[in-house]
Amino acid sequence: MLDGNVQDVSVEGRLIFDIGDALVDGAVGGFGIAQVMDFAVREDLAAGRLVPLLEDFAGRSRAISLVYPPSRQYSPKLMAFAEALNQAQR
Repeated sequence: MLDGNVQDVSVEGRLIFDIGDALVDGAVGGFGIAQVMDFAVREDLAAGRLVPLLEDFAGRSRAISLVYPPSRQYSPKLMAFAEALNQAQR
């Protein structure tokens, strides 16, 4: 968005990833820029491995939901993941 208006920007390149970790690794490795969620690059930004670009063109904010089937017992991994998502939203 720019000045409250949605802007569509087409880009071309030789490398295209659709997996967040690969996008971040590629950007850290100097292969180009990536648009990812803040939490995916928080540590890389803090360490100076990445710098924010095109901040005036921030993407649309989207909520993250965790959906899982009802159960009497949830795995510790699922509960840890749910707690991490909950903490990230704060």
